[in-house]
Amino acid sequence: MKRFALGFTALTLLSMGLPGHAANKDHLQKLQTTRQCANCDLRDADLRGLFLRQANLRGANLQGADLNGVDLQGAFLRGANLQDADLRNADLRSANLERVQLEGAQLANAQLDYLTILDDRWRLVHTLVTEGLVEAHSLQNVDLRGANLDGANLSGADFTGALLTGASFEDSFLRGSQFAEAELSDASFFIADLQGTNFSAAQIEQGSFRAADIRSGDFSDANLLRADLALAYLDEASFVNANLSQSNLSRSYFTGADFTGAQLRSANFFVADLQQATLVGVNLTGSQLQGADFTDTQFTSAQFQGTNPEGIRVRGANLSGTDLSNLNLRGADFSGGSLRHVKFINTNLSGVNFQGADLSFTDFSGADLSYVNLQQATLEGIVFNQQTNLCGALLPDGSEHECN
Repeated sequence: MKRFALGFTALTLLSMGLPGHAANKDHLQKLQTTRQCANCDLRDADLRGLFLRQANLRGANLQGADLNGVDLQGAFLRGANLQDADLRNADLRSANLERVQLEGAQLANAQLDYLTILDDRWRLVHTLVTEGLVEAHSLQNVDLRGANLDGANLSGADFTGALLTGASFEDSFLRGSQFAEAELSDASFFIADLQGTNFSAAQIEQGSFRAADIRSGDFSDANLLRADLALAYLDEASFVNANLSQSNLSRSYFTGADFTGAQLRSANFFVADLQQATLVGVNLTGSQLQGADFTDTQFTSAQFQGTNPEGIRVRGANLSGTDLSNLNLRGADFSGGSLRHVKFINTNLSGVNFQGADLSFTDFSGADLSYVNLQQATLEGIVFNQQTNLCGALLPDGSEHECN
């Protein structure tokens, strides 16, 4: 129920669009009257229901226009801007779409024939969104930059090495697909089904996977700098040696995910679920960790400098040998964890739960341990100094430390 609610919230927020440009009213009237409107400004115009057979729209700006179901048979659209236009179900038989801009355009179920002049790139997009994956088409190393493949059934597709910058796969079915070494910067996979998909060594800078299902996906060695993975389901996914610096991972699910060696500098893990994940050797410098759940997570040799981990849950986690000095860990839950040889120098640990944790040889010099719970904790070889504050701390024997 929790996951459904989060996904619904994301879908609601992202469906709230901004108002677009209004079409030139005189140009719109001219098109309706004469069907001659070369170089006209028809941005975001609603042209549904118009009869535009053999219309002259050479060089027209139809960006974002709604042409769903419009009869454009034999129309002259050479050099027109049809970016983000809705051409679903449009009749484009014998139409001239030479050198048109179709980045982001919806082409599902548009009618084409052998007389339609259209770049092979956009014919392929039309086939993929209308018929799905066709064995005759090789997608390895294909150039589909800016293609709109929203809602397409492309399960098992092999886009290895493909150029897909700015492409959109929103709400598409892509289980078991291959995107290894693909160029996917600024691509969008919003609410797509990507279970078991391979993105290894792909370039996905500023890509969006918001609310997508990527369980068991492989992002090893991928570049996800400033990517958006908020509200996504990434259980058992691999991010080994991936670059996730400055990425948005808030409210996502990473149960059992492997981040070994990943770069996570300045990443946002707000309220993320990373139970049983592996974060061995990761760099979390400057990351937002508030409210994240790291229960039973492996953190060996992780770097936490400059993070904000207030209120994190680290129950049963292995943080042995980690430097957690100078952090604000107030209210965190480290119960049952392995914290041997950890440095908490000058760290705010007020109200922290260390119940049952192994704190052997841990350095608490200058730390604020006021009102911490140390019941049943192992304290062999721990280090305190005169600045260590133990006011109100609940000690292993159940007694409470006095406040000076």
